[in-house]
Amino acid sequence: MKAALADQPIVLEALALLGGVVSPFHYVVHDAAGASLVIEFDNGKMTLYDNPVGVMTNGPNFSWHLTNLDNYTHLSNVDRTTASFGDYKAIQPDSGIATAGLPASGTSVGRFVRAAYYAQFTERAPSADEAVQTLAHVMNNFDRPRGVTIDYPQGGAHVSTGLEVAGLADDTATLYATEFTSWTNLSDLARKRFFIRAYKSLNYTGFDLAALASLTAPKAVALAHLDGADGTARLLNM
Repeated sequence: MKAALADQPIVLEALALLGGVVSPFHYVVHDAAGASLVIEFDNGKMTLYDNPVGVMTNGPNFSWHLTNLDNYTHLSNVDRTTASFGDYKAIQPDSGIATAGLPASGTSVGRFVRAAYYAQFTERAPSADEAVQTLAHVMNNFDRPRGVTIDYPQGGAHVSTGLEVAGLADDTATLYATEFTSWTNLSDLARKRFFIRAYKSLNYTGFDLAALASLTAPKAVALAHLDGADGTARLLNM
């Protein structure tokens, strides 16, 4: 990938949906051996980073995220269930207090720290199928429903893009912009399998990329039509 990017020109298109801005882009690439590469475009400049933590979210830049991670050296997956305050001994009534230090926001900064934590401490699965299931559980922590955060309209009325939700209880006539998890995908690089879950489904649809490699023409299926069935057969039989 590094060699290809050295020779391949990259053209950054202005995004009409975002008012014509040339947005910064953040890509993460993994290989089956476990190596990871971050590719970033900012102000027309491409920067490559070897990724020592194996996770990535969007802005700020990747180097900023690593520096911010220095603020979380106290994180551990070991619950500290007791503490003394003067003569009072506090006892935690439940497990899970180790995650109290994780940022709770849905921002890219908060998600990066949580992703690094889960990647570091989640139990390693003994088989490939269990590894995919484990990753699916991890990704549930980054599944944002529509309307859980909203942005007030700026500059009056705006054109609907389908990324809005109804207003608050006392203002249901107004639509507010919202970010949500449109889809979640998992990749099994060793077995060349791909899984995707659309917003309106709780189940993943699987694709065997090796079985699809012989196709000579593009085939497509709408995300709305994926319901956890065998995606490989669906594409081959179209």
